Amino acid sequence: MPYTFSVAREFRIRPASERDAPALNRLVNSAYRGESSRAGWTTEAHLLDGQRTDEDWLRDIIATPDQVILIHEQDGAPTACVLLERHGSECYLGMLTVKPTAQATGIGRQLLDAAERWAVDTWSTRGVYMSVLIQRPELIAWYQRRGYHRTGEQKPFPYGDERFGLPRTPDLAFAVLRKIVGLVLLVALLGGRADAQQPEPKHPGPATSSPATVAPPAWNRVVKLADGRTFVTDGGLVIDAAVAKPATLPTIVVAADSVGARTIAGYFTAPHQLEFGLSDLRPGSMSNTFVAPGGIGLNGNYVRFLRNALPTGATRLHGNGPRDPVVVTANGESVAVLMPIVLP
Repeated sequence: MPYTFSVAREFRIRPASERDAPALNRLVNSAYRGESSRAGWTTEAHLLDGQRTDEDWLRDIIATPDQVILIHEQDGAPTACVLLERHGSECYLGMLTVKPTAQATGIGRQLLDAAERWAVDTWSTRGVYMSVLIQRPELIAWYQRRGYHRTGEQKPFPYGDERFGLPRTPDLAFAVLRKIVGLVLLVALLGGRADAQQPEPKHPGPATSSPATVAPPAWNRVVKLADGRTFVTDGGLVIDAAVAKPATLPTIVVAADSVGARTIAGYFTAPHQLEFGLSDLRPGSMSNTFVAPGGIGLNGNYVRFLRNALPTGATRLHGNGPRDPVVVTANGESVAVLMPIVLP
């Protein structure tokens, strides 16, 4: 049965079966290799000759537990696909493919959103990671705009294994990117866009002081809580609207009785092992990041926004580790939930 993920409109995906292998093989190779791939922007033809995949490899994946290829179809034929591999509480995402002539239409973004939510719903995934060729900075930037962060880890290309193609350059390597997905996608369960991306860095390096003016996040939905309060979120920060003071409220509303709203309320009441203040944050190892006690990484733009919006001396942050949401309190009242980022 197809798995339906709703964004601006209905977007359907389904797990592939063995009979899909020939069509998937044609789709993936056409998007990454040869002249046909040059019709889209994801081509690797300038870096690699040979194949991107083959039918036997695809059949092996389809038959292997804890691995799945998700397919999006149009007019009965695969138009896009993505690979997920389960590894404990995280999953690897790879082979994100869109038919070359259908690229730059939003299908890739919708498929990425749907795959992340599928992993959360089916495997209770808390983090997604991937490897992207360092020679593809535009692709890395695309994933960063969708909430992924470079971990600093780099993996070698499997030279000598023709299953992965014939390199045209001797210096191919992969950058590892990671994103925490659990809370973000729970917030989005009842609809609305699931971009859930943290704001792009706007400063050349980590900073310890707040500029005079800090642009607010791009709020994209309202979250109602059972206690009557109204929150706003951009997917990475969920904060009391009375604190955020948005010029206008988003039109998409997550109801108080929804799973997403109840999950946020649950974070407010959950026990936390770590407590620290905004003054305890130190510059992180990545540009425009801060690190808190316990190795918790935080986006610098969010930190600056909180410093501007809240009384620094009365603001406390509470967490359990580098992969868990951070609860923000002001004068003893819970006012925000902040998604961390993974630092190298």
